[in-house]
Amino acid sequence: FRPNIVFTGGQVHIEDDWQEIQIGDSRFAITKACGRCKITTNDQASGIMSTEPLKTLSTYRQVDNKVLFGQYLKLLSSQNYEIRIGDLVSVINEK
Repeated sequence: FRPNIVFTGGQVHIEDDWQEIQIGDSRFAITKACGRCKITTNDQASGIMSTEPLKTLSTYRQVDNKVLFGQYLKLLSSQNYEIRIGDLVSVINEK
């Protein structure tokens, strides 16, 4: 699968605790956890479907029959900003 934003550092699933973040010059609200479909099990290089990562995530990240993996974000500015590789992710508020 192809996520929109990937960051390094921090604890596993630390984004679950975030309420508002800034990436470069762009500020975002975390709106809700993302319930994932099985497209995340598609190997982009080969096109072959697997059971991972949903099989493993379902053992500890399942809520209301949805496997949670990632967060939905809402841009908090009306201006057009760009996110670039290497931009710092700063936590503004936590839940």
